[in-house]
Amino acid sequence: MTDQKPAGVFVRLPLSDEQREMMVDAAALGQPDDSHDKALIAIGTPVTDGELRDAIDAAREVG
Repeated sequence: MTDQKPAGVFVRLPLSDEQREMMVDAAALGQPDDSHDKALIAIGTPVTDGELRDAIDAAREVG
């Protein structure tokens, strides 16, 4: 990833059991204002704006 601030997090669905556990653990350990962000980052891939568009296009190609 570049030095840019992430614009989003790419997460493939459905989540595996392991990913669900990681998300619950991250949400439980985070601060009230950042627990959802930490949970999504625990199971996803942070991406910048351009990378997010590429990830969406790649996901569409897979089906």
